[in-house]
Amino acid sequence: MFWQRKKTGNRRLDRHEVLDVKLRSAPLKAARWRAASLIACGCFAAALGFMLFWKGSEWVLKKMVFENDTFAIRTVDAQSDGVISEEKLRLWSRVRIGDNLFALDLARVRRDLELAPLVQSAEVERVLPNTLRIRTRERIPVAQVLVPQMRAAQGGIDPAPLRYFLDQDGYVLLPVPGIQPASMIQETEDILPLLFGANPFGFKLGEAVTNQKVKSALRLLEAFQRSELYGVEDIRSVDLTTPQVMTIVTGNGTEVSFSEETPEPQLARWNRLRGESVRMGKVIAWVDLSITNNVPLRWHEAAVTPAPGKPQLKTQRPWKRHA
Repeated sequence: MFWQRKKTGNRRLDRHEVLDVKLRSAPLKAARWRAASLIACGCFAAALGFMLFWKGSEWVLKKMVFENDTFAIRTVDAQSDGVISEEKLRLWSRVRIGDNLFALDLARVRRDLELAPLVQSAEVERVLPNTLRIRTRERIPVAQVLVPQMRAAQGGIDPAPLRYFLDQDGYVLLPVPGIQPASMIQETEDILPLLFGANPFGFKLGEAVTNQKVKSALRLLEAFQRSELYGVEDIRSVDLTTPQVMTIVTGNGTEVSFSEETPEPQLARWNRLRGESVRMGKVIAWVDLSITNNVPLRWHEAAVTPAPGKPQLKTQRPWKRHA
């Protein structure tokens, strides 16, 4: 029939078209495989080249730098701004002569130095070709406390208390006989104000105190050293036993009570009162500056000429190593 013949003719045409498509797709697949092979070979070659470059660079660095005797440490230039000796700094840094300068972990050396209670901060740097430079800043004591010692064997409290020094940040320090001469330690003990009345078990060597009243006392001492009273008056002790009040005793026996608030205005009032007492030829025996209005004050019964204040640590630094 007409439509059947037409259908048979279309079937032949379709077969030719399918064969033609298959013939044309074979070269395309081969080209794709070749391209993929080239890309894979290129990636492999790049990876191999990178690996060879990496390992070669490591070998060159190892032979030319990390195992090169030119960069072996010959000198450790260690200096402190206080009393710590060069030998102590070398010991605390754990750096050995002969160590490779570039293989040395500077962050580790700095951390080891700053773990020492007397060291506030440390700087470590390489000086080519074979020198390690160490510079440390020491903690300066500004106050002292007496802490009772517990007897391990017999129990109870040792009658001879342990003396701790405190720096401005409240870090607890010990006098170190191996570092400071006995005369220097004694001089420091004579100059530093004594804090008493705080919890004696809140002081741990190498750690900062958390007692807020002790921190207030340290802020008061710092503000005093910046005030006009510094060098004229000297603080011998700070009593922290009364809640919310700190009472200092000066070298001429004057007692001054402060609140734990900002110390600068209270010190300014003390300075004005002291100037007025000098003008009147009197000496203050006791004054309570924690009260803002109608400040209570008591004079010494007999006129006493105030003795000049003893220099404090910020001006004369007993821990500074003598040349």
